[in-house]
Amino acid sequence: MKTGILDTALITIHHGGRNELRREATLRAVASWDAQATLPEQAVFLEMLLPGEEPCFHQADLPKWLRYIRIFGRERNRSIFQKEAMWNLGAKFTDRRRLLFIDSDCDPMENRAWLQSLYDLCSPGVLVHAGLHLIHEGQPQEQTDYYSYLAPDDKVPKGARRFPGLGYCISREDFDARDGFNPFAITGGGDAVFLFESARKCVPRYKFAKRYFNGTARQGLPQLEPAVPECVIRHNFHGDKNDRAYRWSREVIELFGVPRAFCHIDRAGLVAWNDPKFWLADIAMQKTRMHTMKELLELVAESAKTRLLQQDKNRLDTENDNYNPEDFHEN
Repeated sequence: MKTGILDTALITIHHGGRNELRREATLRAVASWDAQATLPEQAVFLEMLLPGEEPCFHQADLPKWLRYIRIFGRERNRSIFQKEAMWNLGAKFTDRRRLLFIDSDCDPMENRAWLQSLYDLCSPGVLVHAGLHLIHEGQPQEQTDYYSYLAPDDKVPKGARRFPGLGYCISREDFDARDGFNPFAITGGGDAVFLFESARKCVPRYKFAKRYFNGTARQGLPQLEPAVPECVIRHNFHGDKNDRAYRWSREVIELFGVPRAFCHIDRAGLVAWNDPKFWLADIAMQKTRMHTMKELLELVAESAKTRLLQQDKNRLDTENDNYNPEDFHEN
């Protein structure tokens, strides 16, 4: 029987992407975790269901050491990137002193000592990235190579691209000191926001979405020392990355302000729109149409026109109430 790693909890989540490719990517990753030489003492897998959705997973799909927990959202939670909020929620179901947060579609392939290597590096004051070399699977037989932002330059090939996400290991003490992850990166990019907050010396200045990152990031948090195990992490293929259109869905928030102004954390621990009919919520549901600035502007204009036409339909009947619009507008 495998032994549990002392005082370590694994937290992973699933939301959105309700298709067979996403399910296969997650089960492939879980199988790799299950093959580790040592396992975490605690582990939770949270799945969020919105109204009208069916679950992608059941406890029977997962190994017994990985506890399945179903979270029920509402319409107010739709079209919001919930990963960081759900990671925070998952931590509440554990009480270990080391916390490993990992994307549910990522795994260390055949490296059976991966969890042990994270445990060995994790201590108060240290932030451990999931791996040094990060492989993103594209279409079958294709991959893109990245390296951790937390890795020292001498560990990264010259000219290699860097990446901020996929997972981290952090002490409970440091997690609690910053009140968990920042949940207000509502269109993605929460990993970059987290590093910007907690290990700023490792993160470059972003040339786009400056208000999104700077306005979302919490200021004055204790800085953590970076650590990276020398291993490879694979992000399993689950569909064309262009379908997620991350960049422009962040840029559009520049038009609306800081996410905390129109979102909040609800009683379930999820991010919710203050007004589920808020204009940005309409646009967020169509973010796969935003691949260029031109497409973003066309979508915003189309959405604005639709809303204005609807307002016209909702106006009072002028024949019945003697309402004259001109009385309320200056010439």
